Amino acid sequence: MTKIKILIYTIKRNTLLAKKNKETCRSCEETIDLAKKILEEISSPDVKLELKTWRKDALLPLGYVDTHPPVLLIDGEFVSQSVAPDRDYLKSRIIQALDGVKSLSHIDLDQFV
Repeated sequence: MTKIKILIYTIKRNTLLAKKNKETCRSCEETIDLAKKILEEISSPDVKLELKTWRKDALLPLGYVDTHPPVLLIDGEFVSQSVAPDRDYLKSRIIQALDGVKSLSHIDLDQFV
């Protein structure tokens, strides 16, 4: 079961000649590639990477007024926007989220229901 979700909202580039372009923006691609490389290094089955389209999926659920893709969230917590995040910073945030899940894994949540 996935315990940590990394969500990246991306946007497609628009050109003057075509309204729909399947090419993702450069910063979005850099953010996706960086996240994938870090997840390969960490190699934890507890982390899932999910990609969504900015215009289609992000406007209401994010609740942030002044955001610009790529927007990266870890378990719903805002991590970065507009540019690819610093590699060490992103890796530390993912590890921190994993450590938080592991520290709670000994607790039987059914006892609180």
